Amino acid sequence: MNRSISNLLLLSFALSSVPSIVGCTRSATNGGGSAVRQEVDAKQVDSAQVSAEAANTIAEQKQATREAEARLAETEAKLAVTKAKLVEAEARAAADKQRTAFVVEAETEIEAANRRVQQLKAAVPKLGGTVKDAANDKIKTIQIKRDSVKKSLDNLKGAELLQWQVQRPEVQQALDELRRSMGY
Repeated sequence: MNRSISNLLLLSFALSSVPSIVGCTRSATNGGGSAVRQEVDAKQVDSAQVSAEAANTIAEQKQATREAEARLAETEAKLAVTKAKLVEAEARAAADKQRTAFVVEAETEIEAANRRVQQLKAAVPKLGGTVKDAANDKIKTIQIKRDSVKKSLDNLKGAELLQWQVQRPEVQQALDELRRSMGY
């Protein structure tokens, strides 16, 4: 029985306090709810703003990336052109060096022919008869061959730098004929 009485007292206390708790709940929900609702709405607005800012930042980063990639592609294209120009410049330098060496060789042979002509001309007055005629013929032959080398060499010098090799056989042949005419 004590147990029943204590249960009843407890139930009675619980029921008497329910209306005040419910009232509190209603007043908190009615009066305080709008403040909570405003706070939730403010958080949603903040969240939307943060999302919009993040989307803008991402869009800006993507645009910056595209621009950087475009600049990189442009730089790589310029680098390729520069490399091609360098290769061409190196080829021109090598061709110029080879052509210069060949021209110097040919001009040395022309100078040797001039010296040989001068030697023969100096010796001709001392000679007589057929030997003198042979020396004069030799002088004329050397001069003709020398002039042929000069003409071929001028053509070679006038040729496009990277195309000088096309003219080289003609000059080489003229040089060989000049050397033979001088007795080399």
